[in-house]
Amino acid sequence: MRYHALLSLLLLLATGCEGWLHVQPASQSEATEFFQKESGYKAALTGLYIRLKSPALYGQTLTLDLPEWMVNHWIAAEDSENDHIAKHYYNDASTESTLDAIFLNMYGIIAEANAILEHIDQRQEVFAESRMYKLIKGEALGLRAFCHFELLRWWGPIPGTQTGARVLPYARVISTKPHAYLPYASYVALLMEDLDEAERLLRSVDPIQGAFPADNDPFWENRPSRLNYYAVCALKARLYLWNQEKGEALRYARMVIDAVNGGQAIFRLANRTEFASPATCILPSEHIFEMEVHTLSQLTNEWFTENPALYRQDRNTLMTLYETADARHVDWWGNIIEDGLVLHSFKKFIQSHSGKLPLIRLSELYLIAIECEDTRAGELYQLYCDTRGCVKKNLAANREEILLTEYNREFYGEGQLFFQYKRLSVPNMLWSKPIDDLQAAYVMPLPKKEIIIP
Repeated sequence: MRYHALLSLLLLLATGCEGWLHVQPASQSEATEFFQKESGYKAALTGLYIRLKSPALYGQTLTLDLPEWMVNHWIAAEDSENDHIAKHYYNDASTESTLDAIFLNMYGIIAEANAILEHIDQRQEVFAESRMYKLIKGEALGLRAFCHFELLRWWGPIPGTQTGARVLPYARVISTKPHAYLPYASYVALLMEDLDEAERLLRSVDPIQGAFPADNDPFWENRPSRLNYYAVCALKARLYLWNQEKGEALRYARMVIDAVNGGQAIFRLANRTEFASPATCILPSEHIFEMEVHTLSQLTNEWFTENPALYRQDRNTLMTLYETADARHVDWWGNIIEDGLVLHSFKKFIQSHSGKLPLIRLSELYLIAIECEDTRAGELYQLYCDTRGCVKKNLAANREEILLTEYNREFYGEGQLFFQYKRLSVPNMLWSKPIDDLQAAYVMPLPKKEIIIP
């Protein structure tokens, strides 16, 4: 497909000797021709999602792999690369290569989003209706913001420690010149601008709110697998919390929690029956933004059931995290025997047919609201505990510790706990030795090509 050839060349140029972010267009005439039809924009946008779910990103590395080793969620062989990652040593050649690939792929997706955004306003006439124009532009802006925020979570400063120093480039155009590194405040301002505009565009057209067009175009369907309106709201809640603006974080979390269509909640916390079923144990009713990985069943056999399983944990260790009746322990873990030892194999992603992997779930919005809420925190926490089968604790005693435990239980294998530890500057991760250097543990080293900040 010519689109993929165009973007492959763009990505190749992005990795040239002048630096990783020295991104040039492949050919202006090729790009102009490609974006002269609505189908070109649809294909380009679909390509962004395909890149996101690659194994180098959320198809494996950024969900159940790298960030999960960092929080000691899996058993690592002594002095192995994964053991070094668990101890927050990131200098192994393989680890450097993994981090470099994340950096490159994120900016590659951003460049592809910029290719869409560079042409779409001048080509509005190619769209059969304005709703499709707004949908595609809103999603492209949302995905550009999503990738920039992920880069900030990995390579940006620990929240609350930022200075006026430059942190990362915020790439909004395809350029023949390197993108300038920006101070934290400037970077976040541009990130919020993209999310604000995505929210504005999608609010009026996204069919996840129930208003499906009559043209039967399948591009309007399966909205949880796209960066939909509520995914943008959830991202804003996540970003405001990261930026220590709890009032706004709560407001956006409640927008998602309270979202209804025709009097029915659009998203809901899963019940115990759903936890227990292989078809629903991934909790699709909670998915705000998800990926569909069609080879997931094959991959999960390799990851969790082969002997020895790559991702597994000691049974006695897990018992220190979960309460006996907790659905996340009862239904997400199963016993395996390796070398006479009883270990726990992860069943969360071993699904009968769906192939879905979540990127944002409703439970995260509940935990954000519980952290930021004053008057209704207890009510939300009770509902959350009832659906999980965990014992409600006294939030007034130590809310931060209680919620960190819940992030640990809730997002096992999803790659989210590391960022909660970073956000809160936690020196003592569960099952890990105390961290001596928080900066070295939580702020990833820039690729060597990017050490000299332009």
